[in-house]
Amino acid sequence: MAQAQALREGISGEYRIGTITDPVILRLGELLSCMTSRYPDLRLILIQGISGDVVDWVIEGRVDAGYVIGEPGGYRIAAIKVAPVTLRVVAPAAWSDEIKRRDWAGIAELPWIATPAKCSFNRLAVQMFARHGVKPQTVVETDQEHTLRELVASGIGLTLLREDVALNALAAGEVTIWEPGVEVSHLYFIFARENENSPALQAILTAVCNVWGLSIPHNSISGVGAPINY
Repeated sequence: MAQAQALREGISGEYRIGTITDPVILRLGELLSCMTSRYPDLRLILIQGISGDVVDWVIEGRVDAGYVIGEPGGYRIAAIKVAPVTLRVVAPAAWSDEIKRRDWAGIAELPWIATPAKCSFNRLAVQMFARHGVKPQTVVETDQEHTLRELVASGIGLTLLREDVALNALAAGEVTIWEPGVEVSHLYFIFARENENSPALQAILTAVCNVWGLSIPHNSISGVGAPINY
């Protein structure tokens, strides 16, 4: 209890977290509520970006930690696998009958709405099509998930969306889901290895584990959730 009290009293200042996608998906509300109640002197700053940006920001020191989709790279990064993320290939609702008749080669002939190279969706889409020996025909690129959904709904082309977003759009009659197009990745919480003993990071990691129901080791918070170290 004395150690816990010392840790709490010693945590103050600012802590910057890189975020992606919808805050609800990241459970940011729960994380912030947990941290503000336990460490009122620690000010959390959220900086929005895409996965590749967050990795760069952690390495450069612009943020202290952050969320990304897809396994991160770089020897200076440590990561906790937080939760699986399922992505689905979606097309305009009016194309429902047409895409049912198409295989991967046929789907690759249709216009594709891509994301920037630093976006995890781009990497996952490239990997997905490469496994089937085809390459999509990109017609437009955007880094906003809601814009992807709107462009598909307006009939521009196909894209890759998180399954929850795809199902909501399907229920709204905006899109149709191409059943073979399923890609599974994971959400990770990443941080710089050089900062793994920081009291603030240990506090954040404890909160992340509590929010996501991950196990917390007895000795070192930096070992939480079987981190991947690069």
